[in-house]
Parts: sequence; C-alpha cells; structure tokens
Amino acid sequence: MARLDTQLSPGEAEAVFRPGEHIRGRVNATFDRDVVHTGGVWLRLGWSTSGPASTERETVAEVRLAPGPCVAGESLDQPFDLPCPPGPFSASNKRVSVRARREARRSC
Repeated sequence: MARLDTQLSPGEAEAVFRPGEHIRGRVNATFDRDVVHTGGVWLRLGWSTSGPASTERETVAEVRLAPGPCVAGESLDQPFDLPCPPGPFSASNKRVSVRARREARRSC
C-alpha cells in the first residue's frame, strides 16, 4: 500500500478557483511494500454530488505522476498543475451538495 497526500501551493488552500484557472500543488507518496501490477500513480480532479438522491461523480482532468511498478521504500514527490474545470461550481444547501474534489491514487 501507499500513503498518498496532496498539498496545494501556499496561498491556494483557501482560494476560490474560477473555470480555467490553474490549481497547483504537490503529491507525496511513500510505498511500504512492492506493488508489481500497478497502473501507476494518478492525480484526478473532478466533482461529486451528495444528498438524498443518487450520488454522482465525474473526473474532469487527470495526470499520471508515476508509471509504476512501485517499490517498497520508494518515495514520490511530484508537482501538479491542473486547469479548473468549466463547471459545475461547488454549492451546498439542505437538499444537495456539489463539491469539487482532488484525489491522488494508485491504480492497480
């Protein structure tokens, strides 16, 4: 397995991003065992909904940070720069929430 952590660049953690603006930061990962059959490490930017109806998710941008395989003890420290999608905007009320999300994951 791996511990994956994404960090936004200084000053961007509380920023509001408009469509087309760039979101910058770093992904850090440390692998505690060998992972031979892997699709690498990816950073994905997308949105998701939550509320009483069905949950929806969509990935709108992604970048492959490392091809794999991943070796125990190996570390990854990779910058990222992804454009903010054209929509939907994040919003929340009593019935439904739409949230932007970023995630780093190891693909097997």
